[in-house]
Order: sequence, then structure tokens, then C-alpha cells
Amino acid sequence: MPSSRVLSVFYAAFAVLALAPAQAENRPATLDLRKGQEIIFTAEIVDGKVVLGLARIVKLGAEEPKAGEIAVGLKPNFQPYYAELQVKENTSAPIDFVAAAMIGGTKIDEVALCGRLDAAVSARTANAAWRIALDRFEPGKGGDCR
Repeated sequence: MPSSRVLSVFYAAFAVLALAPAQAENRPATLDLRKGQEIIFTAEIVDGKVVLGLARIVKLGAEEPKAGEIAVGLKPNFQPYYAELQVKENTSAPIDFVAAAMIGGTKIDEVALCGRLDAAVSARTANAAWRIALDRFEPGKGGDCR
């Protein structure tokens, strides 16, 4: 017969595992991008919220986004001290999001990117960043999203 301590640890572990999916659904989605890469991911608006699908990383400029996808590329050394974020959307409606330049866990720059379906969007960000975190996805507001 297992001791009460073993049973309590078992039940605690079971409770954590049972609650994990619910917590994961409430957590906002974040995608990471590095210099010279392009991330292509599916995105759709469901009940007024952006739902992200599968993502793939490709070499910068290697692929165009297919229907329902967004492509975000990071071109290093765009200008001294700056890299260029390039966004192409092929979705049914524009999607706005935020790109944060990170060194480890420290944010050194942040830029809001307004979704456009008729043209590519670009913005500059800190070239010193180790990675770019894409998050805070929301349906496009049309116009200035800052």
C-alpha cells in the first residue's frame, strides 16, 4: 500500500497535468525569429481573435506566403545599428502584431507592425538583437496600429 505522501504527490502531479492544456490555451502565442531567417505561419481570425497555426522557418526571401499565411523576415545590417523586418500577408484580413528585439530575456526594442494586404510592410529594429519575438497578434485596425 503506497504511503499518503506518495499518493499526495501523485494527485498533485495529476492536477498539474490536467490543468496544463487549459493554461496553454490562455497563454498568448509568441514566435521567435533570428537574423537572416524568415518565418512563415498560418493565421486566421476566429471570433475576433487571431489564431496561429503551424510555422516554418526558411531562408530569407526563399518562399512567398501561401493563402492564409504571413511571412516575417529579418534582414540584418539594413542600416548602421538597425535590421529590417519585412512582412508579407496573404490572409483574408490584415493582422497587426508586435515585434520585440531581445537579448536573452531583455527587450531592447519594440515595434508595432500594422497588417496590410495590398503591399509588403517593413520596419527597422535593433541590429544587436539575438532574436525577435513576435506576439500580441490582433485583427488589423486599418490605418495606424501604434
